[in-house]
Amino acid sequence: MGDEVCTDMPAEAALAACSGLLAACATIPEPDRAAALAGLLRSLKDRDLGLGRLLARLDRRRAGALSTETGDLVQLQVLPAWIDYNGHMTESRYLFACSEVTDAFLRRIGAGLDYVATGFSYYSAETHIRHLGESKLGERLMGRVQVLAADPKRLHLFTTLCRGADVVATLEQMLLHVDMRANRACPAHPAVLARLMPIAAAHAALPVPEGAGRHVGQRRDAPAS
Repeated sequence: MGDEVCTDMPAEAALAACSGLLAACATIPEPDRAAALAGLLRSLKDRDLGLGRLLARLDRRRAGALSTETGDLVQLQVLPAWIDYNGHMTESRYLFACSEVTDAFLRRIGAGLDYVATGFSYYSAETHIRHLGESKLGERLMGRVQVLAADPKRLHLFTTLCRGADVVATLEQMLLHVDMRANRACPAHPAVLARLMPIAAAHAALPVPEGAGRHVGQRRDAPAS
């Protein structure tokens, strides 16, 4: 099939959907328009509806071609709404971008929205983000994740956000698997662990990423605790 994309949405319908979204956002002033359009597309993609179904399939196809060992998961482009008064990407958007990488990883191990609908999910218990560079409007960022540790209840991730070869941010994160009805930590389902643990084992052979285990205010030349 080559590079053809399998989808049950005809090209004409996809174009009509794009036109409809653009029209719906036409009255919203920039830079909020870009953020609104991105939000609509993300909502459709998360719910596997219409044009979002096509985007989700493209994401799944792209994710399937990426390496499990390196954990490359997400490509993002800096949007106008992400720019602050200093002229570069605002700090909250670095957290957002890294969260997109985490969400992509959770989908890869079978803990996406369908899993959440069953009453179970991974909750963030602790995060530490480092801002190491600046990102400007229109620049493309790549997010990758490394599993530092995993067990049935806990997932310790280290996300790296890059602009080309330059690291612009890292996020170290501890997640707990939670029974949402009981509001308490519990083991993940066996199907999730069957996907997660081989990745964790593969990542255990990788070098510990620079910055893992650091605390706020620690000197760059000081060893991580």
